[in-house]
Amino acid sequence: MRLHDDSVIQLHELYHRKEQDKYIIGSPETGEFMVVTPLEFRVLQLLNTDLTLKHIQELLRGEKEKVDLHSFLVELKEHGFIHKLDNKVIAAKHEPLHEFSFNLNWLGGRFAGLLYLIISLLGIWVLLWKGTIPSYQAFFYQPLLSVMLVFVIVVAWLLVAFRQIVKYAAAKHLGIDARFGFSNKHHLFIPKTYMPKVAEQQEHHVLAMSLLSLTAATSVCLVLATYLSYPYNQLWNLVFAIAFIEIISECLLFLDTDLARFITVNMNIHKLNKQTAAALKEDLKLLWKGGSKQAHPKVTAYAFFYMMSILLALVLLSAYIIPGMLTFLILAFSRFSPDNILFVDSIFALTFFSVDLMLYGFSLLKHHELGHNTLFINTSLIAITVASYIIAAVGVQWFSASNDIVITIVLSYCLGAVIALLFESSVRYAHPFSDQHKLFESIILPVLAACIPISLVFTVSAASIYAFAIATGLGMLTAIVMSHFYRTSSSLDN
Repeated sequence: MRLHDDSVIQLHELYHRKEQDKYIIGSPETGEFMVVTPLEFRVLQLLNTDLTLKHIQELLRGEKEKVDLHSFLVELKEHGFIHKLDNKVIAAKHEPLHEFSFNLNWLGGRFAGLLYLIISLLGIWVLLWKGTIPSYQAFFYQPLLSVMLVFVIVVAWLLVAFRQIVKYAAAKHLGIDARFGFSNKHHLFIPKTYMPKVAEQQEHHVLAMSLLSLTAATSVCLVLATYLSYPYNQLWNLVFAIAFIEIISECLLFLDTDLARFITVNMNIHKLNKQTAAALKEDLKLLWKGGSKQAHPKVTAYAFFYMMSILLALVLLSAYIIPGMLTFLILAFSRFSPDNILFVDSIFALTFFSVDLMLYGFSLLKHHELGHNTLFINTSLIAITVASYIIAAVGVQWFSASNDIVITIVLSYCLGAVIALLFESSVRYAHPFSDQHKLFESIILPVLAACIPISLVFTVSAASIYAFAIATGLGMLTAIVMSHFYRTSSSLDN
């Protein structure tokens, strides 16, 4: 956790009670508690007033006792008591935005678990006998890209909803006071089951039911894709591809998936992923220095699968995500002409894709639990960059449809200003958590920004496209200069 003087920390709502000269604070819902001194309890009260760390340290200087503020905050983070750091989510709140209650306990019982297991084994048998591993081409079996995008999102959402309902049913079957609701996880409205701290056997059952329900649903899709005739088999092959990718994603242990938590429960090691990552970093440092250190045997055994999951993530990117996105963009831009019969479809598909990608990038920066992780920050910045380019191309193509060059130039100029401000906002959210982003902001970002108006020349089919591209570039440049002067004048006024 990287802190600076202007950091502002928001805590979860914490239970507290005084025991003699100490305070016990914690969250009954998560089962996490810790004992703090009166001075540390005062720090908690100051944190709840949205003061900066610098201001809090100034208020604590007159105290007789001393507290290591950084160490205390790290301890709070370890217990999951910190909600946000500088508007970035550290630990999400355990509260659904919209809560629902229903009685489907039989979906989480032992008979349902046995049924999931049988269906999963059937799917494995079909896959080995006559099934095939889906490729990214399954997503493009029909020509309408906008329909394909909406269908993929809906199917993926339904698969997540089914798993969360099964987890809720399994928890209720065990008598756990679980809750089911919908939360705006990142920028999407996602179904989620919220559970309190439970015994290991109970957590083992709930996670097992979640994993079995996923493999069972995937098996059903595979059987239908294998045995149905054309064109229904193509549709179910797409559904199977979506479910198959979700299974692969579940195997990415470093993302703390249900499978990773299931392994952690079985190995009975607290925060196994965190310990493994720390052990690997330590091993690399010692290897560089020529030393060695023996880690816990279970951590050492798990480290192999942890590393394999990282390799699997690269396979997923190279085999599905990147080829699928490139194919989508190539198809959409190949139809990016008013003369093409699928022009409107490509416009809607690109607009939907770019806006979703933009929202995803900003949500990673602002709300993701790993928002301080350099990999996630870079991923969000790249997503925003790609989305900005697509928005520029789509916008200029729409503007040029008016056949009025002056109006198109004005609108292109305004669009460039909006894109530049979005760029600047994304980098500002990334600071000050990684020094690498100073390089990104000073060199890479201006180059990428310059490429956006230049690339319009190659992607937009319209008259006077050079004038539109120049107008977009000037709009970006004007917005950046004006924003710089505004920030400079504000800092001088303060």
